Amino acid sequence: MRFIPLLSLICTLVAFPSLANDYRYGPFINYAQAPLASHSLTPQLRDGFSLPLDSQELFGGFSAASIWSDSPGYEGDFYQNQFTLGLKWQFAPRWQAELSYRFSQAWDNQLDSLTMGFHDLFGLDQNGRDSVDKHRFHIAIPEHKIAWDDFSGSTLSSAFSVYTQYQIHTSEQHGLSLGATLYYNQNGLLRLNRFEQALQLNYTYQQDAHRIYGLLGVVHHNSATSTLPTKKSTLTLATGYEYQLNTKHYLFSSFHFYQGTVESPKELEKPATEYVLGYRYVMPSSALELALTENVFSTDNSTDIALHISYRYRL
Repeated sequence: MRFIPLLSLICTLVAFPSLANDYRYGPFINYAQAPLASHSLTPQLRDGFSLPLDSQELFGGFSAASIWSDSPGYEGDFYQNQFTLGLKWQFAPRWQAELSYRFSQAWDNQLDSLTMGFHDLFGLDQNGRDSVDKHRFHIAIPEHKIAWDDFSGSTLSSAFSVYTQYQIHTSEQHGLSLGATLYYNQNGLLRLNRFEQALQLNYTYQQDAHRIYGLLGVVHHNSATSTLPTKKSTLTLATGYEYQLNTKHYLFSSFHFYQGTVESPKELEKPATEYVLGYRYVMPSSALELALTENVFSTDNSTDIALHISYRYRL
């Protein structure tokens, strides 16, 4: 009977929801939130698989972060807010391209109150937050004679990037791709370099409703134009896990390691480590992502907390 094959297909899609839609959005589009990594070229965790041929995705996002550091070599107490807009296109079976723009500005997003309330709730040390005024905009690096105050409303960075990806290997469960990025930062208080370039390897393992992502990236910095002594190259590592609850709901988590971009002060020379936890709601031709970023291990070279919202639309 004709309805039996159709019934079998429906049962298969219910049992394995990842098969119901060939289009997978991959890792969340959140950018690094560490005080220097977020204003320079930092490789992002990406899908090791290609998109369906001729797929185009328009995406936009907003991130609000609170930065706090109170150490002898570096003091940072400010808010940063980042807007992202981009377009990716699978223009050939093995080739994908992406154009994106990020604009970061300093203004009061009220995250100090949320952070201090969280620390109080779980009995965590405020690490000096309660000894200064809330909602400050203050950066001091005595070694390099930097002392900036009351810079609310200032542009922190304004950057364009072009990313190209080539599919090296693909099978039912494994995807491996190589990507290259060209980055141009027009201006901003926290701009380190105008031009930067990066190479990265992207890996994905998928099995039914589970996906594991991996990233190995290297960035080349142009130290000749930097306001701080910049390293010639830095390393980025990241891993992520995605679980598909059903055709609409996804959970995501990832861990990111960013080698310190500058040679001094030592607080900013240390690696930045961040953990991301997120939720994705998928609609017929779009997806909404909500996530938060927390610092891990290195409190001086990372964000206190960052909140993200992104919208991705398939054209």
